[in-house]
Amino acid sequence: MGGRKKTGKKEKKLRTYAIPKVFDCENCSSDQTLHINISKKQNTKVAKIYCIKCKYSTKYEKIGALDSAIDIYNKWCEDIQNNNDKNSDENDNIDDVLDDEENDPGETL
Repeated sequence: MGGRKKTGKKEKKLRTYAIPKVFDCENCSSDQTLHINISKKQNTKVAKIYCIKCKYSTKYEKIGALDSAIDIYNKWCEDIQNNNDKNSDENDNIDDVLDDEENDPGETL
């Protein structure tokens, strides 16, 4: 005699998380104000980044086909950090020159 048909366990659906399109602005240090829009124009992707609070905006062109908003945000953060590092290096060089001038009495009149 046939027994009852066993019912299998139901598989749980895995949660899929949406990739955010709103980020924290590194320029003005405000939360959730930086928006990234990616548009496709003539076989190239163009990303526009703008902050609602500080009105900062920039544009990245020729983005890879697989790049998403988080990738663009990371590139932008790296660019800002590189610019800050360059500016701090220039300021260090200026400080070194000023320190050298203070140490050298130079010509007296």
